[in-house]
Parts: sequence; structure tokens; C-alpha cells
Amino acid sequence: SEMCIRDSIKIFYQPVVRTLTGKLCGMEALARWEDPERGRLTPDMFVPVLEDAKLIYKLDSYVVEQVGKRLHTMEDSGMPVLPISVNLSSADFDHVDPLDVVERVVRKYRLPRSYIRIEITESALVKDGKKLQREIDRFRKAGYQCWMDDFGSGYSSFNVLQNFHFDELKIDMEFLAHFTEKAKSVIESTVRMAKKIGVQTLAEGVETKEQLDFLKSIGCEKIQGYYFGKPMPYDNVVERIKEQHWVTETREMAQYYDAAGREDFLTNCPFALLEDDGTKFRYLFVNNEFMKSLATAGTTSTDMSEHTINDNASPLSHLFRNFANEIAESGKEQVLTYTSKNQYMRLRCKTIASCGNKHIHRAELINVTFNSDQRQQDMLDGLVRSIYYLYNTVFIINFDENSCNPIVASASSWEFLHQKTYGLEEVRLSYARQNIHPDDQERFLEFVRLDNMEQRIEDSPEGMIADYFRTKGADGNFTWDVHTIISIPKTNGKVFLYTAKLSPLDDETLRKHVFKEYIKDDKPELKTAENKAE
Repeated sequence: SEMCIRDSIKIFYQPVVRTLTGKLCGMEALARWEDPERGRLTPDMFVPVLEDAKLIYKLDSYVVEQVGKRLHTMEDSGMPVLPISVNLSSADFDHVDPLDVVERVVRKYRLPRSYIRIEITESALVKDGKKLQREIDRFRKAGYQCWMDDFGSGYSSFNVLQNFHFDELKIDMEFLAHFTEKAKSVIESTVRMAKKIGVQTLAEGVETKEQLDFLKSIGCEKIQGYYFGKPMPYDNVVERIKEQHWVTETREMAQYYDAAGREDFLTNCPFALLEDDGTKFRYLFVNNEFMKSLATAGTTSTDMSEHTINDNASPLSHLFRNFANEIAESGKEQVLTYTSKNQYMRLRCKTIASCGNKHIHRAELINVTFNSDQRQQDMLDGLVRSIYYLYNTVFIINFDENSCNPIVASASSWEFLHQKTYGLEEVRLSYARQNIHPDDQERFLEFVRLDNMEQRIEDSPEGMIADYFRTKGADGNFTWDVHTIISIPKTNGKVFLYTAKLSPLDDETLRKHVFKEYIKDDKPELKTAENKAE
């Protein structure tokens, strides 16, 4: 009887994972027939029979009902609700109004329409195109996403894309099972084309890490297949979420990552997607060209780059934080030029997605020193010279000449360093005695050690060394200044720029983060320009 058959039909769910984040972003509902006598029947054994008997609409309607019930249960449990896609056969439209079937379920369980996605196979579209075109448009106008299932398995894929309006393509990996270079080119072209016409992409049938890495590299947005999990009962999905420590997307986060997924990952530019939560940056995606640009300045991994730009004690970190805030606030593309490991680097960024305090920035990075002509480098040198005047002290240290040349010198050091002075060791000692607070002189002399200065800068992820010292000002009082030494490009590590300026950090931050290993209870209180030490 029909009731017995219904009891034999089980709804299995297969996870869908977002490639950018590894988060669980949805599921597909699939019918499985558990026959008491024959055991489990696979869909290819019973779906064609039901289609020939013109009964497939009953199965599909039953699946929609069970999915609605499951989504309602997920809402009641308080966990984030994952959208579920359901499959419709072209024959469904001959016997019922599938939109009405879905709408009744949505009303019955009081569900947002975004929770249910409609999948229609490419082969069905080839058979009955005009009718299905109208029905797909009805679903989309009602607020449902429509996906083309098994894209690539039919014979008119590109005609179908031209004539139908879909929100997502499910690329059939089975027809590219051998995963040859030619097959990869086909998938790459499909993903690029989909992005150009504003359609999302999902690869189904993914089974290996090699396939996953390739699909992520070309910008395929979602993954489904045995690599993450075969179709399984819902309780097994819950267990797998716990075992794999999967984070599930909220609806807001899904829209946020969808916006990032629209970007063309196949550009030849050095391209990355950088996520910023207001306090830390992390890379979501980096292409090979971007890594090459990083490597020219000595950064060999994204972990190393993240450490540099997230290190609160690093001057480069403050530079990136201010830059990111400016990008997010302006909503426009911005350009930052900075130095790293003797190289001029140019970072071009634009915010492409936002959700609360989270932002995703599209970033392009080039090494200006390697990629620009001499006139452009001369212009940068001129700009840097202008920037010197933001500092109260700027020296050029030249190891070849054993000289220190003041560009900007404070009044307290003017007596002994008003012109190019030879003898770096004597300058080092004189500056410490005359300009640095007695309690900081030992640390300062270690900071400006000449025998390992080049190596320390070379070893620094930022391409510079910096520290904080109480420094005598023009009025004879001490303030906390940040002192920085960087290597000047194209000098083979023999010429350095030395700067000092008033610290941007307040006393409490200095005490907690910068000087925790130096400050003792019996030391004088930290002083700023407003609260000076005598």
C-alpha cells in the first residue's frame, strides 16, 4: 500500500560546505527506499520506475513535506537552520503545481522561503524547456532560489544557461572523474562563466583533497561529496557536525560570504581575500601571484603575514589597522604603500562584503621596487623624505662611511649631531647619554648595537626594528618615544633610516603590553608629554 511505501522511504541529508571557510552552509535532501525484503534500494532503481508510472510527484511531494518538518524541528532546537535543497522532476509539473506544494509546506511550518532551495536537473530542462522556464520564474518570483542540478551531464548546457534563470549551478564532477588537465580547464571555464553571469557554483561528487584544493583555487563557492560526507540520516549529520567541529552558517553570514564568492579568483593579478573582524586579520584566499609578491619581501607563508599584521607591538600592524578602518568607512578602493625587507610594497584594497563588525577586503599586492621604473621609485623616495618631517628625529646611518647624517635632529642632540658625523660607535654612546632616560639607557644601547643591526632587521617579519624609550625633548623633559630603524632599499643593507617620534600608545597600554618585562614596581611612573618626568 501507499502507506507502507511511505514508511519505507527515508530522507537522507548530504552536507554542503563553503570552500572559503570550511563552514557547513547547507544540505541536500535525498530519498532512500528501505525495502523490508530487498533491503536498501538506490534511487536509480526506483526513481525511473516511479517516473514511468507517473507517481514521482508523490515521492517529491513527500520529500518536501519531510524537509519542512525537519526545518521546523531545527528552528525549535535553537541551532542555526541550514537551508535544504530538494529535487523536483519535470514530471512533477504534469500532475501537481510544485510551487503550491512547497508554499503549503512553508505556510504550515511558518518557514522563510530562503530555507528551501529548488533543484531541477539539466536533462529535465532539455526535455521540456519552455514549460519549465515559466515554472522556474514563478519559483524565483515567489522568493525561492532555483539551482540547476547535474550541470554538464546534458548536451545543451550553454543553451540552457542562456534561456533559464538560475541562482546556482551544481557542477557534476562524475563526468570529469579522471580529473585530467583538460577536465580541470572545463571546470575552470564553467566557474568563470558562471561568475560573469552572476550565478553561484557548487561542485558535487567531490571525493579527494586534490579536487577540493583545485576547486577552491578557481573560486568554486561550495562543495558536496563523499570527501565531507555521504548522504546520511539527520541524526548522523548532527553527530558529524560535533565530530568535525563544523561551524554552521547563519543566514546573515551566508549572504556575507556569498558576496565574496562572486569575485573572480582566476585573475592574473596578485589577489587575496582578507577578512577583518575589527581586531584581527586572516586570509580567506590567496592566489599564487599574491604569494610571490609576499615572498619578494621575505614573507614565505600566510601564517607569517598574519602574524606580522596582527602583532600589536609591530608598527606595521598599526599601519594596516588604520588602513583597514579607512577602507571599511569609505567603501572605496584605497592604496597603501609601505616598506618591507628593503622593498617598496603597494597594497590596493576594497571592501567587498560586510556583516556587523566583520569585513572582507579584496587585496592586490605588488612589489613596486621590482615592478616599476626608476622615475616612480624616485617619486616614492621623495615622498618618504617628506614624511621624515613628521618625526622629531631622523638620521641616516651609513655603515660604509661609518657616518650618521641628521635629516631632522632634536634640540637636545643638536650640539653634537648638527651635521654628518663620523664614528658610529661614538654617536651611539653620546646619543644615549644625552637623550635617553638613565633607566632606559641599557636597553637603548642594546637596541642600537651596530654589530647585529642588519641581521636583526633581516630577521624581523616587519623588515624593521622598533622599541620605546623615554627621550629628552626640546624642553629638556622626557617623553615616551617610539624609535624605529629600517634598511633603505637598494643599499645592500649598508644604509639605514633611524626615526623617533612621540609614542601613539597611552601609559596603560605601554605598561601592559610593551614594557611588561621591563617595568618594575620601584621604577618611576611612565610619563607622556602631558605628564612629564622631572
